[in-house]
Amino acid sequence: MALNRSAKNRKDRCVAATLIGLLLLAGTTKAAPIQCEIKNSTGLPSQLIVDPTTKKAMAYFSGFGPMFGTVTLIRDHDGRAKYNIHIPSTKRLLGDEFEFVLSPTERGHRFFGVAYETIEGKRYISYNHGVFDAKCGPIAQPPSQ
Repeated sequence: MALNRSAKNRKDRCVAATLIGLLLLAGTTKAAPIQCEIKNSTGLPSQLIVDPTTKKAMAYFSGFGPMFGTVTLIRDHDGRAKYNIHIPSTKRLLGDEFEFVLSPTERGHRFFGVAYETIEGKRYISYNHGVFDAKCGPIAQPPSQ
């Protein structure tokens, strides 16, 4: 029973992240936005959506919800895009801001990142999010009418 509830919660979070992402990224026509499921057991974050055209990004944090930010750098990595992402935190408990990197690999993508905290005007790393595999793909666009 707990396993089924866990699977349902995960599916609900995925659906919520996708819907938020579609609202955030509506109207994009150039480079396709991507959605990534991060293989991170803590869920900090569990989903990432990146739109290279608008430079908008969204990370979904299990237990805390979505947080929105900016793609700060896109560069070539073996013929594919590598992204740096900055997301201000809406939950002080997690830090003041996040910096993530989404990098392509031979088998998909790798995600890593840190949280920063500002103390007396100086910025410090307060949390290492770790390095995780990510499964990324294009966001399904709603059918044209």
